[in-house]
Amino acid sequence: MRAHWRIVLATFAGLAVTQFTADLAKLVPLPQSLDSIAYLRSGISYLFDIALMVLLLRMLGGVSFARQWTATGLGQPARPALLMGLCLFVPLVLSGLVLGRLSDEESPSSLLFLGLIAPFAEEVTYRGLAAGGLMLLAGWRFWPAALSPAILFGLIHLSQGEGLVEIASVVAITAVGGLFFAWLYVRFGNNLWPAVVMHVGINSLWNLFDLGDNAIGSAIGNVLRVATVLGALAFAIWGQPWLERVSATRKTSHEFVPLEPKG
Repeated sequence: MRAHWRIVLATFAGLAVTQFTADLAKLVPLPQSLDSIAYLRSGISYLFDIALMVLLLRMLGGVSFARQWTATGLGQPARPALLMGLCLFVPLVLSGLVLGRLSDEESPSSLLFLGLIAPFAEEVTYRGLAAGGLMLLAGWRFWPAALSPAILFGLIHLSQGEGLVEIASVVAITAVGGLFFAWLYVRFGNNLWPAVVMHVGINSLWNLFDLGDNAIGSAIGNVLRVATVLGALAFAIWGQPWLERVSATRKTSHEFVPLEPKG
């Protein structure tokens, strides 16, 4: 079997397992004092996702940990992405305070986990290790490399919907979101941080304000989401030189340079 097909097999095996890690996390024995901690088992399931993807890529795909780190894009500069996030989300939070209302169901733990930890872990798994690995390590083109993990990313949100139409809508919206995050990763020179910042910002808005019970969202929620996406598009297409200059970051390349995997 050619080396790059081993990487493809390892990637899709890892993505398949992510559909069941929430159930695996429930089997982990924990003391009652720990088991009562909110979102702890959900956090364990995300750790399983990342650990299994990394181990499968190493053992089955033959990809070193250093090459995996390169593919994730986490080693790229984070400052331009953080600056973009400030420019986008500070006005959106102010708009949310004016147009919407704060959620009365959220707690600090839910804001931390759902707004920060979960989106970061999802970007590492589905965009960095999966889409990034397929592009940079296996040499796939953008669309097949980004679309396959995006579909599976959408499927993990099945539980957010009730009824066929709502479930299909949730899966479609989250899958399209996954494609957009993968595009940001590519557009910023194989840098995962813009996708992380966007995912964290959108999730945080959804949890900070009462914008809907799932990814479908309310009218105000979708106005804020569209504004966020349009702003990110503008920064990605036209604003990168400004972001790099203001954040004093060296310009990165936007070209794909596939890494030759070791057999």
